[in-house]
Amino acid sequence: MAQLTGVIQSVSPEEIQVLVSDASEEACGACALYDSCMSTGKKDPSGKGNNEKQDKSARIVTVYDFPIGLRPGDNVTLEEAPGLRLKGTLYAFIIPLVVLVCASVFLSRSGASEGVIAGVLIGFLLLYGLALRLMSSRLKKILYYKISSVASDGDRIC
Repeated sequence: MAQLTGVIQSVSPEEIQVLVSDASEEACGACALYDSCMSTGKKDPSGKGNNEKQDKSARIVTVYDFPIGLRPGDNVTLEEAPGLRLKGTLYAFIIPLVVLVCASVFLSRSGASEGVIAGVLIGFLLLYGLALRLMSSRLKKILYYKISSVASDGDRIC
């Protein structure tokens, strides 16, 4: 289970934004899908917008499960939810791949043309993406980070 350390950037009743500045080789820094990842928020820590290439060592992570009394500037350690990586891989890759393979085999055996098969598969991917977008509030409860510890004012994590 990966742990990330960071500094709280903003606090609201529903969520906390944490600037994670040590995305190690185990986490975001080593991920090939970093540029298209939405799990930790595509936000530029410098506040200049998303047009510039971001440094892989700085990401904003939104946390929904947190203790009361945290303030911007507090140093925290984040812990990923149990099974976060497996569940993320399941939703992002395994489910669509299995459905695409099964649908293409079924359609090809039923005599559908290649154009029809391609159209059905592209349509499925579009609908699956829309379904994931509509389920984002539910997925936030499944795929999440939580604050496991808070450093005292004298400690410096980042």
